[in-house]
Amino acid sequence: MRAMASRPQSGSLRVTWVTPATYLLSVSAAAGAIVMVAVCAVALAGGGGWAPLAGIVVCAALAAGSSAVGLVGLAQRRRH
Repeated sequence: MRAMASRPQSGSLRVTWVTPATYLLSVSAAAGAIVMVAVCAVALAGGGGWAPLAGIVVCAALAAGSSAVGLVGLAQRRRH
């Protein structure tokens, strides 16, 4: 929390509600990143060089981060 430039009013991400817009954006970003990983994997298999490999690494990181936010939002919605 100390490294964040913008903190939630509650002071903790544990109790901060993931808004519906943030939830939908994170799920959409994760889905898009997963599609791009698949596209880059096909390009890499076809001898695409280093660019598809870099795309896989970047998109996998984006998918992991977006999925984490989406899973927190889903857990919050199931509790309430």
